[in-house]
Amino acid sequence: MNDLQRVTLHDKRRVVIQRDYSSGLGIKFNSFYPSDLASKIDEDTWTKFICELNYEYECAEKVTSRTIMETMLGCLSCYTTR
Repeated sequence: MNDLQRVTLHDKRRVVIQRDYSSGLGIKFNSFYPSDLASKIDEDTWTKFICELNYEYECAEKVTSRTIMETMLGCLSCYTTR
């Protein structure tokens, strides 16, 4: 137990990333660079990270035949287990 360091909530800092609703209600984050991160990460890396994150959410939210089938099978399996 002596090797473990106690971490309290006061030791941690948070940066809130605002959602970007300019393109509708899809999951997308604003790529605005918070000044609190200036000492932690450079602006180019931050922008690249947010763009990649937005791309991953965009891909996950796409409606494809696979996602439709997955949803239908999920509902069907739920009803057959009752």
